[in-house]
Amino acid sequence: MVPAPGAVSPVLGSALSLGLRLVFALSLLPFFLASAATQIDGFALTDQAYFLILPHYMEAVAYDPAMVSWPWRLYVALGTLAGALLPVLLVLGLATRAAALGMVVFIVVMSATDIWLHGVPDAVVGALLDADPYALILDQRLMWCAMLAALAVVGGGRFSLDALVARARPAGR
Repeated sequence: MVPAPGAVSPVLGSALSLGLRLVFALSLLPFFLASAATQIDGFALTDQAYFLILPHYMEAVAYDPAMVSWPWRLYVALGTLAGALLPVLLVLGLATRAAALGMVVFIVVMSATDIWLHGVPDAVVGALLDADPYALILDQRLMWCAMLAALAVVGGGRFSLDALVARARPAGR
């Protein structure tokens, strides 16, 4: 069977997936795991999770996490869970496409949080595709999302837990 024009061969797709997951593991996984380590204590959120994600809101409630309203608690909990779980799934190649798409959404929300809730200076935010290497947020995170979008397209490939699960599944399913 001849692949469609522009289609990625399984071998190339597997190599691309493995390479992208390795780059992610070496460059971004430590960032996300370090962040999660400050926000999670056992099965509970730390006070630091609220301080990191909602600094101005926490100031308004006298830095008392008990005063945080439920929508913001949910925001912090879901953000912390996504930031801890999705990168690990991605590196392992488990639910790769869903994890990659979830990370794109997470990065968009993280960027919006940095810009509007943290009030990051405009010089750090930059303008999209402004060619300024010191204005990190928009261009840098656009590159992260491009890498993740490629993983969402090619999936986990042969060298992933997705492939292992697929091989273990009975035929006909």
